[in-house]
Amino acid sequence: MMPRSKRWVAALATALAVAGCSGGGSSGGGGPGTFTISGTISGAPDVAVTLAGAAVRAATTDATGRFAFGGLQPGTYTVTPMSPGATFSPTSRSITLSTADVGGVDFTISRTCNDGWCWRNPLPAGSDLTAVFGTAADDVWVVGARATTLHWDGAAWSLIPGPSAGEELTGVWASGRNDAWASTRGGQLLRWNGHAWTAVWANASGETPPLTAVFGSSPDDVWTVGLGGTLLHWNGATVAKVAGPVAADLLGVWGRSADDVWAVGVEGTIIRFDGNAWSSVASGTTSELRAVWGSGPDDVWFVGNYVRLHWDGTALSAPEWCPPAQGVFGSGPTDVWMIGGPDMEHWGGAEWSSFEDPTIKTLFGVWVASPQDAWAVGDGGAMLRWDGQQWTNASTGPLTDLHSVWGSSANDLWAVGSSHKLLHWDGGVWSEVFAGLPVYNAGLRAVWGTGAQDVWAVGSQYSFAENVVLHWNGSSWSPTPVPEEVRTMDAFLGALWGSAPDDVWAVADASYRGGPAAPFVVHWNGTSWSTVPIPAPVSLHAIWGSGADDVWAVGEAGKVLHYDGASWSEVTVPTTGAGDLLAVWGSGPNDVWIAGDEVLRWDGQAWSAVDASLLADLGVIDPDAYPGDRGPRAVWGRGPDDVWVVGTGAVLHWDGARYTSSPNPSSYWLNALWGMPTGAMWVVGNGGAILERPL
Repeated sequence: MMPRSKRWVAALATALAVAGCSGGGSSGGGGPGTFTISGTISGAPDVAVTLAGAAVRAATTDATGRFAFGGLQPGTYTVTPMSPGATFSPTSRSITLSTADVGGVDFTISRTCNDGWCWRNPLPAGSDLTAVFGTAADDVWVVGARATTLHWDGAAWSLIPGPSAGEELTGVWASGRNDAWASTRGGQLLRWNGHAWTAVWANASGETPPLTAVFGSSPDDVWTVGLGGTLLHWNGATVAKVAGPVAADLLGVWGRSADDVWAVGVEGTIIRFDGNAWSSVASGTTSELRAVWGSGPDDVWFVGNYVRLHWDGTALSAPEWCPPAQGVFGSGPTDVWMIGGPDMEHWGGAEWSSFEDPTIKTLFGVWVASPQDAWAVGDGGAMLRWDGQQWTNASTGPLTDLHSVWGSSANDLWAVGSSHKLLHWDGGVWSEVFAGLPVYNAGLRAVWGTGAQDVWAVGSQYSFAENVVLHWNGSSWSPTPVPEEVRTMDAFLGALWGSAPDDVWAVADASYRGGPAAPFVVHWNGTSWSTVPIPAPVSLHAIWGSGADDVWAVGEAGKVLHYDGASWSEVTVPTTGAGDLLAVWGSGPNDVWIAGDEVLRWDGQAWSAVDASLLADLGVIDPDAYPGDRGPRAVWGRGPDDVWVVGTGAVLHWDGARYTSSPNPSSYWLNALWGMPTGAMWVVGNGGAILERPL
């Protein structure tokens, strides 16, 4: 299949041809009196670029990111780059040709999409970030889980297409803008050449244990270390395994030169390479050492699990207690940072001083450009920057767990979550909207509406002691009265669905509070909320219907209820009954899907179960875990041949003929999804994760 960017250009060229405009493409030269406009989008091959004005053209950038439009008459033109999942600075440029060619029409690119998923919150990414390294203040690399690769060009972070979906990158090092290296949990050593990642050590046999860190002294001297004492070395031509003195897991590596390299690991392991062989160095501790860095041959720091040591060129210092550390780096002997969490420590040359981590997250990596510029990264996309005075959060967006998402249009979406978070998408940005409720360890669990001026949200407050129902009228949120037995019951309202403004249902879940399940569901008739009896008390987790007389609710122990317009009844489905059902959705009365510890489908005649082997990656199925902590969690689709199921570990897609599974694009559990029938799909989850999948 044609690459996506090439398809864009083909579509543009077709449109231009229909419009009677000149064809597209990169070209140089032309007849007498004609000129060329050229430029570069650094590190961005195959990006569509359009030209408008005195002539209309379409082109793509080459392997170096360069584009050119030749044979142009004098006049004014507008150059605009376009690529799915990317933004450009500037968005377009106006050029006037008169007597000469115009070059240097350059753009910078910032990508937020990878493998079809586009991060919308938090930014620049929400996956766990494991390592950071830079060669200059405007050339910084960050890697992490789910093949996350980010690059900072001094102005913005770009999400670089990862080497392989789902692969965890554990370490990063670079010698220059077009030469970066990454180690992976899958035992691979990867190299970035300025355009793409390639495996220089592919681990095709699968024999290489997980690799944990990478460092080099030059482009032809790169070391990576891993579990079981693994040592790999790149000499500029090939990668080779190198015998080492220990079998202990190695977790960090740093080198000053080709003949002075250190590595650290579990049980106080320290080994050193002198240019010929590795040898062990007695550390005096059995604590795990996780990182090493030095400013020179007589100034090397080793940090780990509540322990810190220093090499002065002659001997190691006695181990000293310190907060648990994951990384260490500095710009010189009097500017060294040690990170882990929740505190960060700085060495100024005489003593260590403590600084608070504003994210209160576990940090895994730190890199220091200067005493006034440093970066730290960690759990759930945590990203901090030091300006010489303080650490500030460099990622944007709320980090609270999100439980539900719904929208009336592509420019009007709502997401709700813990701490009564109400987030709204206006087509360009997610922003918080005040709910007018106290927090008190509570939150909103579901959101649903009939239109932009009729949206409902349900949840609880006062440490889950009181249920709340909120309504949005197009301008503000306000609480709506509910019956006393609903407000104070030992189950919280956790799901919503309706067929019309005067037909809205809410169901209650008692699993988190351990109280008795409710013997009713709750209904809005356009004027007030009331209780409607169900066959027996049961915790219900989800509700959906195709119409007022065809409503499904699912819950604990494989229970499924159906409403026929007059009353609720229990339906027998082919489940084991051992686990909970967490989600329900359908494209119509004869196509209904249920997801949870099992995935079931109703075809109008009978229920069938999805092969359990396909669900293995969707989440850990643990009968003793809370319902929200296991299995497939949500289901939604555009029709019977386009259905999506999300869980903790993967995303399952049904295309009408077969199921395909892809890795969870987030490091967090995904809790809900919703989309437009002819537009994008949105997924929300823990840690404030919001992802968009354009159609």
